[in-house]
Amino acid sequence: MNPASFENPTTPGIFGNFQNGALVGPQYTDWDASLTRKFAFNERTYLQFRAEYFNLPNHTNFGDPNSTNNSTFGQITSTTLQNADITNDPRIAQLSLKLVF
Repeated sequence: MNPASFENPTTPGIFGNFQNGALVGPQYTDWDASLTRKFAFNERTYLQFRAEYFNLPNHTNFGDPNSTNNSTFGQITSTTLQNADITNDPRIAQLSLKLVF
């Protein structure tokens, strides 16, 4: 994409023909997994072991291209998505034990 092909509109109220959503970033990939095992001591008491993994393949997710008409227009400059609910954490593993009685 040639950034020189774009310019800010000079007439107020004219937005040009660049469609909303024309700049699409790389696909977001995220694999989460969990394993559980229950160890029974008697009919009512057991120990539960749980292992949870987030971003299992440790895949980097890049953000959307910059849509502001400046020196970084059309470039991907971040590894975080625009959606605040999704973060690009590295692989995370958590282990837990729960005693139920």
